[in-house]
Amino acid sequence: MIGASTVLGARFAFLDRWQLTPFYAALVAATVGWWFTACALMASSLLARLLVPLPDPRGLPGPHPIGVVDFEATLPSASQPAFGRLLYPAATPHTEVSSYMALQRHYTASGLSRAFVAIASPPFLRPYLPVWVLDHWNAVTIPAKRAAPPARLASLPVVVFSHGLTASRETSQSLALSLAANGALVVLLEHTDRSGALARLLDGSVIPFDPAVFALGSDPPTAAYLDARRQQTALRVEDVRRHLAVLQSVHRDDGEASLAFDGLTTEEGASVLAGLKGRLAIGQVALGGHSFGGCTALMLACEMMLAARRDPSDAPQAVPAGKVTEAQYKDVALGAVFSLDPALDWLPRSIQPAMGHEAPAVPTPATNNGKCTPPIPRGAPSPVLSASGVPLFTVWSEEWTQRGWYKQWTANLTERAKHPASHALVVQGCGHQGLCDVAPMLPHRLNLLLRNSLGCPSGELARRVNCATLAFLRNAGVLEGAAVDLATLDGTMAHRRAGDVAQL
Repeated sequence: MIGASTVLGARFAFLDRWQLTPFYAALVAATVGWWFTACALMASSLLARLLVPLPDPRGLPGPHPIGVVDFEATLPSASQPAFGRLLYPAATPHTEVSSYMALQRHYTASGLSRAFVAIASPPFLRPYLPVWVLDHWNAVTIPAKRAAPPARLASLPVVVFSHGLTASRETSQSLALSLAANGALVVLLEHTDRSGALARLLDGSVIPFDPAVFALGSDPPTAAYLDARRQQTALRVEDVRRHLAVLQSVHRDDGEASLAFDGLTTEEGASVLAGLKGRLAIGQVALGGHSFGGCTALMLACEMMLAARRDPSDAPQAVPAGKVTEAQYKDVALGAVFSLDPALDWLPRSIQPAMGHEAPAVPTPATNNGKCTPPIPRGAPSPVLSASGVPLFTVWSEEWTQRGWYKQWTANLTERAKHPASHALVVQGCGHQGLCDVAPMLPHRLNLLLRNSLGCPSGELARRVNCATLAFLRNAGVLEGAAVDLATLDGTMAHRRAGDVAQL
């Protein structure tokens, strides 16, 4: 069924939310003279709008207008497509808006929000949440013009972002908007490992979420559960590799990747690609992610650093069929790596030593989630990422630091980091889901109940995270702008620069 927001368009989507249903009924009641009923309905509509306001995930301002498009790309050697959403600086100013939840013609925003409720809501709440409770998300818009011609920048910074477990391309859009407004092409990719809630292909098919992994025992995590997540991490890294290969192909315009854009004509798609050809700063790509996505970004970054250390005279490593080869993204180099509450225990055990993190072979409540990570002894080799010279940034929610997760790992990695822009900080009053758009999209009272917020206003959480990430990418030289002392950022704490993290 086509939703009212589809008919009205994004500009008038604010009229399509359930909080206004009593208001529309009041208009009908008033026309027939039922004034008392009309007043009661008006009051209930106002109350609903106050209790469940329409979110406004606009991101931080910047000098550039923003373009947006959903894409899907195929590579001849890859068994899976690369797909997701691009947000980028547009060539000319505009006042257009696009839907936050759904750009694709095959989906309605309300259908996606209901699927999100069914998959991503906490299990203890699901019996009490009606499926329409997030239908008002179909009225949420972002200040981005669909298929706007990209800005003709001499070099377009690139940020590739990986979402978390049960999340989707949408759930870090405020961060993507902030970075795009300040000059970056942001790739919000979808994963094919069945860890995402809404992994949609352009033909209308969906890669379904796999709930069976939770059944292995996730609270506390069993060894089988951790092994399953680590296998997914390897699949997720392959997803990111495909996107890097696509970016190299787009930059070179070599025809290696075949791209399609949802709802665009061939001419419109060609215009977007022409604006990116030869302009992508793929020699300084920033990798980032939240939670499972943070783990994914860190693992790929570590593997790229290990590959750079290999002796060129060594025999090339065999690449299984359907996988992306290093040659397909050989022009891509890392300019920075940032992770928001990275789920480190989901790193495959083979990569953990190089990351300066060791999880127990058999998890227990006392040792799980990185609490057993020992300090690196004096004279011992530094973690690969620390020694690489790539700027590193870790953002922790206050919720995770209260549990004591990964503190020693942060010290191991960041205190030995060579690049002076490397940093670690904690967002004050923030829960784990406050590091993405889940908290800003929900009412504050619900965020307090779910511990998405630990007291910080829900709308403030995204600003703090986005400010910190934007400042880091400027310090790292990925984005243009004056350097910022991260220790001075409002709403954060436990700031530690490289070489001063041991007490975090």
